[in-house]
Amino acid sequence: STFLGGGGWDEGYGLSLDGLGRVCLAGVTRSADFPVTAAALDTSLDGDSDAFVAVMEPSGPPVYATFLGGGGDEWCYQIAADDSGRVYAVGSTGSADFPATASALDQTLDGASDAFVARLSPSLDALEYATFLGGDSDEYGWGVAIDDSGCALVAGYTFSLDFPTTAGVVDSMPGGPTEAFAARLSPDGTSLRYATLLGGGFRDAARSIAVDGDGCALVTGYTYSSDFPVTPGAFQDSMGYFDVSAFVSRLDPWGRGLRYSTFLTGSETESGYGIAAGDSGRAWVVGFTDSPDFPVTPGSYDEVHGGGRDIFVCALDSSGEELVYSSYIGGMESDYAWDLALGPEGRVYCAGYSRSQDFPVTAGAVQEDLAGDEDVIVAVLQPGHQVQVVLDPRRSNEPLGFQLFQNWPNPFNAFTRICFHLSDPGPVSVEIFNAAGQRIRRLTSGRYAAGEYVLHWDGRDGKGRQAASGVYLCRMDNGRQRQAVKMLLVR
Repeated sequence: STFLGGGGWDEGYGLSLDGLGRVCLAGVTRSADFPVTAAALDTSLDGDSDAFVAVMEPSGPPVYATFLGGGGDEWCYQIAADDSGRVYAVGSTGSADFPATASALDQTLDGASDAFVARLSPSLDALEYATFLGGDSDEYGWGVAIDDSGCALVAGYTFSLDFPTTAGVVDSMPGGPTEAFAARLSPDGTSLRYATLLGGGFRDAARSIAVDGDGCALVTGYTYSSDFPVTPGAFQDSMGYFDVSAFVSRLDPWGRGLRYSTFLTGSETESGYGIAAGDSGRAWVVGFTDSPDFPVTPGSYDEVHGGGRDIFVCALDSSGEELVYSSYIGGMESDYAWDLALGPEGRVYCAGYSRSQDFPVTAGAVQEDLAGDEDVIVAVLQPGHQVQVVLDPRRSNEPLGFQLFQNWPNPFNAFTRICFHLSDPGPVSVEIFNAAGQRIRRLTSGRYAAGEYVLHWDGRDGKGRQAASGVYLCRMDNGRQRQAVKMLLVR
């Protein structure tokens, strides 16, 4: 863990790993003394704020750090890196002298601000290309991904009536004051393979983009447009009551059609912030929701809205017609997730921040309590779809074995947390029984990696009915061992 910055204001927004195992970071700085390295492309802060790009070894200081900008303001919102070490950055610029390269797609600032896309060489000593992307008003680039041919896919939103769309795409005519956009650049950054708008009659914005195994772009963001384009049979074809919904769209590899497009919403406000392509064509999405009726799947980590603003994590199938997994994560206050990544064994990593004292941290986490008004959070969904947080190394050698801990709080009313520990990977089931010995709820059943996990029980049976006040038994079983704790539910 390290700080990275100077004497002013510095914020990191994008994170990626390259093929060499290095950490690539991008964001914005207002520090004239930001710690750039000797080989930096730009060693001086040229405006009030510049974008920055830094590359770090996993356990050392930056091997490379540079400003990226001109005399106006720049913000870098996302970064991606390929196996060779090339780094792609996307953001927005208000600088007429932004360092666009000679043969770039667009070498001039056309509005007050344009999106930009830049690619650094594997040796990090040159801009292979840097280009503006925009029309005569404002653009903001929020997401970037790389396909197998080295094309950068970018997403964001535009205020311009003349945003440079290509022929035959999904949408080339602005319908509202802002439109989401998605574009695929050629590998050398000199032309557009496609560029399309994506929106309806009001405000729309794309916040993240990914590319799946078929070369299709997956895009998420938010929309105020009741006529946002959804496809027949989509999971949801109408907005929530408050008219601000998350959306998920899958574009074909040429940007000419929508393989699917759907709202993702409850009755209140949602936005999608991060998206990733998973196995079997699934689209994993993370964002926030204010809705107590956001669509969650039975048996997911948390089926009950915690209050305030909660994180959602969900997966759509390859057709966009079925929600194969969806869960809340959060406490009583506001919680946000900005991005996600998919790891080995089906793990889903989420990063964001929380203002909730009761955010569901796991026992032995690096930091178990909220230290300020809001803190960064990192959560990992395991294959059993429960939240795991990396254990504090000081506790990693404790001989806990196979252990079910006492629930907390106990007694309880609305919900209680149930924590268990596994020293070895294997199958686990956790079930709730009433005083008569009847099973009323199975909280989980599946194979888990070694680690510590937290489940929630909301005091309901397997059919969603409220259980009566009384003593209940929580039992954990792995086929060879069994442990149980008593719990008191008070209505």
